[in-house]
Amino acid sequence: MEVPLLLNFPVLIAQVPYILVNSAKREWVPKGMFPETWRALSWPFFGTVFWWLSGRGIEGLRAARRSIVHPRISVVETVVAAILACTGLVSLVGILTSTPDDRKDVQFLILVAGGILWGILATATIASRILQRRILKRSNPEKAQG
Repeated sequence: MEVPLLLNFPVLIAQVPYILVNSAKREWVPKGMFPETWRALSWPFFGTVFWWLSGRGIEGLRAARRSIVHPRISVVETVVAAILACTGLVSLVGILTSTPDDRKDVQFLILVAGGILWGILATATIASRILQRRILKRSNPEKAQG
């Protein structure tokens, strides 16, 4: 039941605004359903968007190594990747500064592992965007300045 939390960590990040506004300070779960069951059923579906974005970033990075700009990474994808990369960095700092008791908490370790995993995946999208900008500047310097 913890695997959806690890693999689809960005869904949790996307829910943070709702959790902050909600008076109960919890994620939305249908009545009569355990939160773990809801995550196992719904998060893979909603997480598909983030996996797709990550796949585009990796594909763009592989193409950029051959000086090809395909698929073109947008600003929105880069911003989402930057948020996830920052979350990964915070997770890394979190595990390095945690107490021994925290390191025994399975839920904490899963959250940290999910944050680090998506931080690493997000760096591919950011790197792809940077490389694509360089390729475009090299191929058409007049258009890249304007």
